[in-house]
Amino acid sequence: MTTPSEPRHREAAEDLAPSASVDDGGAASDSVPEVTQSLYARDDQGGTSTHAAQRRPAEMWGGAIFLTLAALPVVFSGLLLALQPGSVGANLKQLAGTAVNADTVLTAAKVAGGVLFVLGVLFVVFAWQAVKPKRSARKVVTVMVVIEVVLLVFAMVVSAPDPVLVGMLLLAVAGTVLLYLPRSEEFVSHRR
Repeated sequence: MTTPSEPRHREAAEDLAPSASVDDGGAASDSVPEVTQSLYARDDQGGTSTHAAQRRPAEMWGGAIFLTLAALPVVFSGLLLALQPGSVGANLKQLAGTAVNADTVLTAAKVAGGVLFVLGVLFVVFAWQAVKPKRSARKVVTVMVVIEVVLLVFAMVVSAPDPVLVGMLLLAVAGTVLLYLPRSEEFVSHRR
């Protein structure tokens, strides 16, 4: 007696096998390839395992979500500085005082805000590209996390540690670690 899942495994094995065709004088092979221990590795005959080879591990999804959450404060801060809605511009003028031209400070804040916004959006894009998986995107997001960690640590040394900065730091590090855990690494290696 066969279980309902056996035909799916057989069909999946036939779809994934490089050539499930003629072995015995034109008859298609009904044998299912051997299953390996790895979820993503190839079996001894060169075909893929019957497990869901395309399923991304939860660690990769978690890593992308953590990295996105770490980048959101940068995106929002950049947007606020670039657009300067409401009292943001007035507050910047007040901070500038009389020593520096207020218009220069506002222009510099807009440029800095635009740069922060673009970097934050790129950070999010590369975090989600790393889930596809793309090794180059994972490397780029790792470099961006290293830069973010250095800047956040510097900001916390110069001023008092802020809960938002600490949260960003922890989320960025945790997200990057999740992208390099063994199951994530195995999935990326398989997809190459």
